Amino acid sequence: MALSRRSWQTIGWLTVALLPVSGSVAIGHDGPVRHLEGTYGLSTVSECLRSIAHPASVVGIYHTTHALLLPAVATSQSGSGVFHFFRDGRAQFSGHATEVDLSELGVGHIPSIPNLTLTCNGTQSIAAGNAFTLLVSCTVVQPSTGASFTVTPVQAQGTFSDDLRSIELDEKAALQTITFNFPDGSSALSERVCTQAFTLVKLP
Repeated sequence: MALSRRSWQTIGWLTVALLPVSGSVAIGHDGPVRHLEGTYGLSTVSECLRSIAHPASVVGIYHTTHALLLPAVATSQSGSGVFHFFRDGRAQFSGHATEVDLSELGVGHIPSIPNLTLTCNGTQSIAAGNAFTLLVSCTVVQPSTGASFTVTPVQAQGTFSDDLRSIELDEKAALQTITFNFPDGSSALSERVCTQAFTLVKLP
């Protein structure tokens, strides 16, 4: 059964998510390289505040102060997946997530939305002190219906270990725009702000 518009307003991961790293101390055949190259497993948890879905002509959260201009819902998400990092600075992610809408507390409501699939693509940059910044856009799909939404921008920053085997990142408190694509072909927008933590471990 296709998700209703109200059901899609309860979804928001961001989204998940996403972020790799770069290693200024990584050594390649031609000397030092400025981007990590390899595969990392990721786990993440987040809490978000998202405005209700609205037409493109309306603003739900003000972009500078993050003040609510429309009613909003609080959500909690967890997810996991795999990041692929490339020497040229590209970052690609694929994974799965579950979201819980913390406002769906009535009898008979279904607050949990499991088995969301997530793909993200973006870029990475590094700075002194093993600092890393990531900028990506993500697409989230509910496989049972084919309905989807996109999240942009997803920004994260943090640090990586000297041996490049682990990475700790936090969501940069940026306002994200979500574009919902409903099964009937229509669309709507929403804005959200999140606190999100990411842990990445290098895979064999």
